[in-house]
Amino acid sequence: MAARDGSRCFYCWIPFDDPADGTLDHYVPLCMWRTSKPWNFVLACQPCNNAKADRLPWPLVWLLLAGARPEAGQLAA
Repeated sequence: MAARDGSRCFYCWIPFDDPADGTLDHYVPLCMWRTSKPWNFVLACQPCNNAKADRLPWPLVWLLLAGARPEAGQLAA
């Protein structure tokens, strides 16, 4: 993951002295989408990984909500 994403926490961007200090986090939580493909893993520091836990990251939530919004002038059902 460090070769792909850099040797820093994906969430807070604090660099790791050693990439082995990071933890692997499922970007989309395993409890929501049962996949362990490499693209679903990010390198995270322990505090960020613990804080995110089994929740979706906010940028992904915003994208999902933006795609679900009705067009301007239309009423939601």
